[in-house]
Amino acid sequence: MDFGHYGQGLFVTKQMLELLEDIRGDKERTSRRILSAPMSVYAGGWLVLYMSDATALDMHDDGC
Repeated sequence: MDFGHYGQGLFVTKQMLELLEDIRGDKERTSRRILSAPMSVYAGGWLVLYMSDATALDMHDDGC
């Protein structure tokens, strides 16, 4: 695929290309895939936090 000038600053993953193909076809399958799969976006210069298990963020103190 040719992304023109966007290809110079846009990082495209295989997963993104597969999703684009899905969007062109079966909309219901695409919606389920988007909702059930981990997705990420790369943004140069941004701080990124990826947690595969959100319970790791649980800082509950029994005394509170």
